[in-house]
Amino acid sequence: VMQELAKGNNLQELRSLQEEFEQLDASQVGRVPKEGAVALLKTCHVRAGCAQEFVGACAAPDGTVQYRALLAEAIALKEKYAKQFVKELFQELDVDSSGKLSTDELAKLLNTAAFECPYEDISDLMDDMDTDGDGAVSFSEFSRAVLSDGRIARRSDVENGGGCFTLNTCAICAIS
Repeated sequence: VMQELAKGNNLQELRSLQEEFEQLDASQVGRVPKEGAVALLKTCHVRAGCAQEFVGACAAPDGTVQYRALLAEAIALKEKYAKQFVKELFQELDVDSSGKLSTDELAKLLNTAAFECPYEDISDLMDDMDTDGDGAVSFSEFSRAVLSDGRIARRSDVENGGGCFTLNTCAICAIS
């Protein structure tokens, strides 16, 4: 189940799922009714049979399931993956290997489906990402901006080729 959660959802979706579990957890003890757990897991790309098997194996005698450890592990796995993905994306965009993205290098994100971006103008994007005002985006600035809201690509999008473009040899997909 943890693997399916991490593979089928981005960080933002996993954090939203965690909030949904917390809302369902009326007593705030980290446990939810097994029926609620199955329903929530199925909404997040976990196969019904897998969700039911997991809940059946983990249900306490009172019919509740502990969810905190599962979601913490799925989020940690996705964060690790996201950091690596962002590093690879930055390296592919940094065509001159300067360690910083120029306006032209960053503009590639606006002209593809590779990045869900609220900006239509490269100058707005550059202003948001270039926090030190040096006219280029360092890896730390890029990483902060891209990971801040958790919208990093689902591994399934990468593997299935949905919304991808290729820079050199690296497939980069829609941050969703």
